[in-house]
Amino acid sequence: MKVCHITSAHPRDDIRIFHKQCKTLASRHDVFLVVADGLGDQYLDGVAVIDVGKPSGRTGRMLKTVHKVKRRARQCSADVYHLHDPELLTVARWLKRKTRARVIFDAHEDVPLQLLDKHWIPRSWRATIARMYTVFERRVCTQIDAVVSVTPMICERYAAFTKKVVLVANFPMLKEFPEPAAGRNVEARSAVYIGGLSPNRGVKQMILAAARSNAVLHLAGSFVTPEFEAQVKALPEWKTVVWHGTLSREAVVALLNRMAIGLVTLQPTRSYQEAYPIKMFEYMAAAVPVVASHFEFWELLVKDANCGLTVDPSSPVAIAKAMEFIFEHPKEGAQLGAHGRSAIVNRYNWEKERMKLLDLYQHFEQL
Repeated sequence: MKVCHITSAHPRDDIRIFHKQCKTLASRHDVFLVVADGLGDQYLDGVAVIDVGKPSGRTGRMLKTVHKVKRRARQCSADVYHLHDPELLTVARWLKRKTRARVIFDAHEDVPLQLLDKHWIPRSWRATIARMYTVFERRVCTQIDAVVSVTPMICERYAAFTKKVVLVANFPMLKEFPEPAAGRNVEARSAVYIGGLSPNRGVKQMILAAARSNAVLHLAGSFVTPEFEAQVKALPEWKTVVWHGTLSREAVVALLNRMAIGLVTLQPTRSYQEAYPIKMFEYMAAAVPVVASHFEFWELLVKDANCGLTVDPSSPVAIAKAMEFIFEHPKEGAQLGAHGRSAIVNRYNWEKERMKLLDLYQHFEQL
């Protein structure tokens, strides 16, 4: 069966799209991946990558790139088209009508909730745009073949108006995170956050907490805007930070192997409160104890796995107290890390999730 994954916004080496889904499917099917990153066509790990060129900003992506990837995707003559960006819903029905193939939408986030927090949308417009998107999304998803998504809550929302909904969580790949060595060499009073650096990720709160707890905070990721970067670097507490920029996957694993604590104290936006925090699962995979936001959904995960502590993410004092507990009780911290690792090995891993994806494609193959 020919399979074509399409993205107008993600890079070709995206973890979920390429490393997890495309490579998994390439073991059984002919897989194409249409991207827009300007790096040219490539055959990589059994996947034919087709590049339509890098867009010129967000507007160019919405207005031109979507149509470019649509045309190149149709040329693949695939049996299944798997769409990975909300703007690609604008071409979902066209693809289905022109090719008569199966069409899947992969909802990486709860887009209506996410729109309410987009800094580049004027605040007074956000609710209206979110409602308009919800109506449009519902209309399209009633006419395609399936929706794949990453959390039970998002899947539940789509189940009300979609033929077939499949939960394929974005859990870590075990092969990326080898079993940590016994008695690993952990840097004293070290903490790490890996991900986008923005106000709603709680970056300022983490920096202030690290300073209060006399810790070295390692940040790995890029700043959302130059203005926020300047604000953060102007903080007196910035001297407690080691900023690594964007790291390769291998460098991420190497960094985690040295850390005493993994921070995932995102701020209480609705989209975060109902999301699986992939970075928290990666900390767990590396046997790093977590300090996480005390959202109801996250608290259930942390308590069930017994892998860390939850705190008020808006309070640097609360974050610092949790960090100090782990620093001052290293044996307990190591146990929390070991429990987290065990939960990943036994339940929260891609090796289990990949079977759901393969089953969905087998279902289409048998129709």
